[in-house]
Amino acid sequence: MISWVAMDRIVERKRAADAAYRRPAAGKVLRSDAKQLTDGELLAKLSSFGIELDRPSLERLCDQALSAEEIAQPLLDQRTFHGRHEQMESDWIWICLSALWQRWFPDKPSFEALDDQMQAGYELRESGAVAVCRVWLEAWSDVLRILDKAGMQSIQEFDDRFRGSQSLFNWMQDLEGELWNGGAGGPAVSHRQDRAVRRGAAALSHRRRLDHRKPAARLGGVLLRTRRDG
Repeated sequence: MISWVAMDRIVERKRAADAAYRRPAAGKVLRSDAKQLTDGELLAKLSSFGIELDRPSLERLCDQALSAEEIAQPLLDQRTFHGRHEQMESDWIWICLSALWQRWFPDKPSFEALDDQMQAGYELRESGAVAVCRVWLEAWSDVLRILDKAGMQSIQEFDDRFRGSQSLFNWMQDLEGELWNGGAGGPAVSHRQDRAVRRGAAALSHRRRLDHRKPAARLGGVLLRTRRDG
């Protein structure tokens, strides 16, 4: 089953592109609906569901979770919703938590923010590999931070929990290709990022019980090749 952020993205895109789908999906609350709301209005939304949060309490929850979905799921499980409308409105719980996490704690990576970074890179492909690499190397840094935070030992373990719009396994291969196409020794990748990617790829390759070693190993190798050949 895909993550809530992946489903949100599918509905958003389909509703924008398909007029026949737009009407039945009109009542579906999406993350984009939270953009125009202030922090206070988001907190008030949560309060309407009996959830009282402030910045310190949300930070503690973020430190214990990898996504706003992981915070929202137990809160939803504790509540009973009557009818489809209440069920759809309850999506606000996750949406508010996701929005506040990204506004208040952007330095704390989450699966929702990572999914956004990955998709932002795909959307930049027409602009060239340099633009893609700048976004995706930040995403790669967040991948490593999430792996360390959760103590995950394999790419498969990450993907089982991430369930994103794109799997980590496939995305790493796409990142490798963009690094090669953009010339990783050029402006797309700073020396600091170059070292970080090679260290991260090496660390990931040697994690115990790593299911798929080749993409991680190649990701570091492509930087070495472009340095040597450039």
